[in-house]
Amino acid sequence: LAVTLGAQALPAFAISKVTVPTYAALSNLIPVSGVLCGLLFLGERLAPLQWLACAVVLGAVIAGQRADSIEKI
Repeated sequence: LAVTLGAQALPAFAISKVTVPTYAALSNLIPVSGVLCGLLFLGERLAPLQWLACAVVLGAVIAGQRADSIEKI
């Protein structure tokens, strides 16, 4: 129950601290962080395609944030 409440409360808190587009972009990192936690804490191994997928997601989030910051200038 506590995990479910935390999973609902944390995004609500976070969205009050950042803009909606920033939150939307960063929410794409949730699966990547789950994969990395499995790697670090559970000893899971990633296939090359999974590493590539993580890199693509990270690259897309970084590119989106850079485009957003350039647009504001």
